[in-house]
Amino acid sequence: MQAVDLQGKLNEYFSDDDKQIPVAHLKGVCKYGKKEACRYMFLYKGKFSCMKKTPMKSSVDSMVKDKRMQAFGDNCEGLGG
Repeated sequence: MQAVDLQGKLNEYFSDDDKQIPVAHLKGVCKYGKKEACRYMFLYKGKFSCMKKTPMKSSVDSMVKDKRMQAFGDNCEGLGG
């Protein structure tokens, strides 16, 4: 699994406005609170962010493959650039 710098870039990803998930998207697409919830949703400082288009994607995918996460969904192309 790839190491992620928790003090540097990761903080930038979590606080990137383009990666913050709007409530309608969170409920309708990400399926928050449902069995088919998206694996790339992360809660940071009270807001949900999409980590699909970040270096964390491969770590999240690895955790899903190893069944170390409960959210298995891959529900859209991801938010942000």
